[in-house]
Amino acid sequence: MDNSEDSEVAVVHETKGVNDFKPYFKGEVYFDKERHFYGPNERWLPLWMGFLRVGSYVNIYKARQAGYHGNTDGEGRLLGGVFLIANNELVYAHLEQEWGDAANLSEVRRAIEKFK
Repeated sequence: MDNSEDSEVAVVHETKGVNDFKPYFKGEVYFDKERHFYGPNERWLPLWMGFLRVGSYVNIYKARQAGYHGNTDGEGRLLGGVFLIANNELVYAHLEQEWGDAANLSEVRRAIEKFK
């Protein structure tokens, strides 16, 4: 990756659904087979807890209403996140708390605008 240009990078822990994701993401997608990017303390949501959270169902409903009907197979218990890094500094982080817990796009845009 060239440090002189802006880059968007996605890091995934499985390959299922990546081709469905690519049309929505213009950057490179990297497969982290060993899950090094997820750190030494991976964040897992127990399956039973995910089913008990009302927010999970609300997030699934919102995604379907927005037109998402893609792959819901695979390992869904490993929670992800969104990280914005500028000048080797973490400037924004969103850690998923439940299934489909998306980053606040207004906050992401504000963080990006600071470095344009």
